[in-house]
Amino acid sequence: MRNPLPVPGEQFVARPRDLAAWVVEVDGTLAGHVAVDRVEDGEIGRGFLAATGMPLARLGSVSTLFVGPGRAGLGLGGRLLDTAVGWAREQGLTPVLDVFPGHAVARALYLRRGWRDVATLRPDWVPDHADDLVLMVLPDSA
Repeated sequence: MRNPLPVPGEQFVARPRDLAAWVVEVDGTLAGHVAVDRVEDGEIGRGFLAATGMPLARLGSVSTLFVGPGRAGLGLGGRLLDTAVGWAREQGLTPVLDVFPGHAVARALYLRRGWRDVATLRPDWVPDHADDLVLMVLPDSA
């Protein structure tokens, strides 16, 4: 959504709010990444608080989930997502995430795995041409 990124790529992938992060390799080559972040008190955090009623300290935000070019369809995104969700649950955190509807492949993965829409937001950094940001939660039963 922000191209170019407002920060160097390394700062986008590894951030101070990260609680944990994982990568996946294929044949010794980096092929994907995911992190679980603290949900900070800001517009998105307040959106999750309003939608879930849960304190931000009990939420773990799945973020920066991506697989590299030519790696789609190998199940890597699902494996990374499962790893992040499993870790968050082990920590007693409810998994949450935000996604743009235009990221249809990612959104379809989340919906297939039981994630539910809980709110939409339009942070000031969202470009005019983009849809609103969708906040999602993975219920305990999923």
